[in-house]
Amino acid sequence: YTHSLRKGVVTSQSTSADATSYLLYNAWAYQPVSTSDNFDLENEGIDPDIDTNRDQRFNPYKQATNEHVKKFSENLMFNAYASIKINKDFTLRLNGGVNRILQKNENFYNKNTRQGKIGTLGVYGMINNYETTRWSNENVLTFKKQISDFSIEAMGGNSLLTSKYSRSGGQSVGISEESLGIYGLGTGEPRAVYS
Repeated sequence: YTHSLRKGVVTSQSTSADATSYLLYNAWAYQPVSTSDNFDLENEGIDPDIDTNRDQRFNPYKQATNEHVKKFSENLMFNAYASIKINKDFTLRLNGGVNRILQKNENFYNKNTRQGKIGTLGVYGMINNYETTRWSNENVLTFKKQISDFSIEAMGGNSLLTSKYSRSGGQSVGISEESLGIYGLGTGEPRAVYS
């Protein structure tokens, strides 16, 4: 059994097709210096001197402290077997296993993130739940018989495998109550709902 929670910015993942959206790129490229004396880039998300259509640079500190990215994961794996001697000639071996994976992803981007400020969706968020369950069963019947100088051994078996997958969740855009964070998804426009 494993349980994990990963939260925060994934530094090795781009949030768009543009290479300038990587967090580590922004840590190096975002300059808290502006050509305008009236502009404090340490407290702003975007440098007004760049074209956001071609350059997705965003204040990395604001991005990291304002986005809500959580991934919950549980994995249960169980295997068992039994060997049953039916009589002196027959032995039955039963094998079985279960692998169950539960995953929940939460993402929320307010107006102080690249996605909520530069993107066309405005303030938005999503919750996705995934469940995968796999069952396996193998049965082997073995026959062994010694007849004078001859030995006879035969085996027969079967194998069953089932798998079940389900997904539920949804996305909401244009969220009006961004102060509620991920809990404010109901104040936006539903974009995608899965069940």
